[in-house]
Amino acid sequence: MESTSNLLTLRNIINSLDKNLITILSKRKKIATKIAKTKAEQHYPIRDIEREQLLLNDLILFGKKYDLDHEYISNLFKIIIKDSVITQNNWIKNNCYKNRKIYNFSFLGDTGSYSYEATKQYANKYFQFFSKNCCNTFQEIVNNVENNQSDYAVLPIENNSSGSIKETYTLLTNTKLLIIGEINVPINHCLLSKKKTQLINIKTIYSHKQPFIQCSKFIKHFPNWKIKYTNSTTDAIKKISGNTHFKSAALGHEKYKKIYQLEVISRNICNLEKNVTRFIILGRTHINISTNISSITTIMILINNNNLIKDIIKILKEHNLTIRQLKSHVISTISLRKIIFIDIENHINANSMQQTINKLKNITSVKILGCYPMDKYFS
Repeated sequence: MESTSNLLTLRNIINSLDKNLITILSKRKKIATKIAKTKAEQHYPIRDIEREQLLLNDLILFGKKYDLDHEYISNLFKIIIKDSVITQNNWIKNNCYKNRKIYNFSFLGDTGSYSYEATKQYANKYFQFFSKNCCNTFQEIVNNVENNQSDYAVLPIENNSSGSIKETYTLLTNTKLLIIGEINVPINHCLLSKKKTQLINIKTIYSHKQPFIQCSKFIKHFPNWKIKYTNSTTDAIKKISGNTHFKSAALGHEKYKKIYQLEVISRNICNLEKNVTRFIILGRTHINISTNISSITTIMILINNNNLIKDIIKILKEHNLTIRQLKSHVISTISLRKIIFIDIENHINANSMQQTINKLKNITSVKILGCYPMDKYFS
């Protein structure tokens, strides 16, 4: 009888604890609703994958103090977080943005990548909410928008250290998508590894080709390192986070440290102290912006012979247009046909711009890639 009584007592304690859990979960749900309201007011996206991953990591560590298995904590709170996201989504749909679309962005890599940072900065600036579509290649990014699987594409186009991103310019010559925005993102690469170690112990280093170029001076000090290219910095980080031998490292954003529980081996390794990448945002249609806004008009001009370049420069000078940059892109090495991309600091509807474009069309093929708000210059 005594053992039965003890069992009933313990079960009653469990029942009481379960009810307390339900009470706490109810309070959490109410706070999630308040968070949804705050996100709506401050134009934040519904989901913050980085925040969710950091929360899980902290809870797993906290659970260890109480002898709770990491999988148990992870599975439990994934369900709780999922419910929180659903709660916020439902509140927003029912209370404020019934007719407001959540825009989808395609970009290279995943949470923590520089392309994600560019996407987040741009989306938070111009839209209430956005969702993400993580891609492995630039072509996949463009295809998603062309096929209506995403609303916008985010592509890096140039870096003040490594120069123009040729693949992006090639895609611009072949796509019907248009430039609707730009965002300049400071880039500060770190060298990360699974655990803290000396640089001399590293045998292999992974990353996208751009970080290797931007950190070339640092890498030259270690000629024995094996260089392994990946589709994105995210792929590189995932590669080393799964390694067990701890002799590999990756170049990427310091934010990866918390997301993937890595260690920073070396910081400030870029060739330039102020390393900046310009990203462009592509959409299916032109956007309309006020003539009062500082804007960039990007045009694409076909060049059949080099003499034509002189005529183009002459026309641009006639109207005193401010040329931010002029890029030449070879599309045929046999015929020597080129495409020239020109970024002009002027609105497309300005008289000087209209006169210039009309004159250019008289001598060659011209395509207006977009007129969009100007972001701050490279530092």
